[in-house]
Amino acid sequence: MNTNFSSATKRSCLLGCQLLWGLAIVLTSASCGGPKNDPAFAGSEIAKAPPPKSSAEELVTVVIPTEEDDRDLLASLPQEKGAFRGALVEKFAEGNEKIREELEFQLSQFQEFNPSGELRVARVSAGRMKAASADYPTVEGHFTAAQRAEDEGYVDVAKSQYEKAIAKDPRRSESYAGLARCELRVGNVDEALAQAQKALDLAPDRPGWHILHGDALYGKEDVDGAHAAYRRAQALNPKLPLPHEKIAVVLWRKKDFVGAKAEVDKCIELGGVPDPYFVQGLELDSKPGVDSTANEIGNATEHLAP
Repeated sequence: MNTNFSSATKRSCLLGCQLLWGLAIVLTSASCGGPKNDPAFAGSEIAKAPPPKSSAEELVTVVIPTEEDDRDLLASLPQEKGAFRGALVEKFAEGNEKIREELEFQLSQFQEFNPSGELRVARVSAGRMKAASADYPTVEGHFTAAQRAEDEGYVDVAKSQYEKAIAKDPRRSESYAGLARCELRVGNVDEALAQAQKALDLAPDRPGWHILHGDALYGKEDVDGAHAAYRRAQALNPKLPLPHEKIAVVLWRKKDFVGAKAEVDKCIELGGVPDPYFVQGLELDSKPGVDSTANEIGNATEHLAP
């Protein structure tokens, strides 16, 4: 092994890589419809619930207007810098003090007067604030809105909607798992661990929750704890490919390259798609007498870090 790869920087690259690949499979990709299509969600009432108009959809209508909307709005506003910004705040805040404060802050970050750019900032900021505070009559409404926002990358909106779902029904583990995923995506490992534990306490038989718990433990450098969590997920559903990839990472950290390679092979056999850079590194590491190029593999995965 190349000893240079033992640095905190390279470990964080590997962690970022694995978290992203874990999220891609645990949540499923946005093109597959989001986390409700994950095996961990199969059969749940939430998965069957008809989707309401979601916070993410509302956000898109604010962020992506028609060209006519932009042209008409720009033409209707004063063209002086201060007056233009004030008019934007009035337009998008609609009397909401929290949105007003957010807009004023975001627009103050502009160093140059750019009407088109400031219009977009106002749309995005107002849309996110409104989407985060949107209310639905049922827990399923909040949960579905949170899923869609999470799939589209609006983590702050997703967190707000998961919290609203919990307020309506604190006994649904899916909402805590959603919060755990969001916290992982923004690097709040301690909070992710706490939320994953709540999900597990409510539904200890869900393999996806054990994987989330393992990811949070791995983020805290508790490699043994993560290993145990991934093994529990594997035991609960031997047909899931993701636990095998996660276990492979743990074994790699423990320098059991042959064992890690076997786990990756099992992941692929079950239909999983492990990180190709990680697979490439293992192909080298698992060959006796071959010095690893893990340092180069680590550099290659830096673009995957969150």
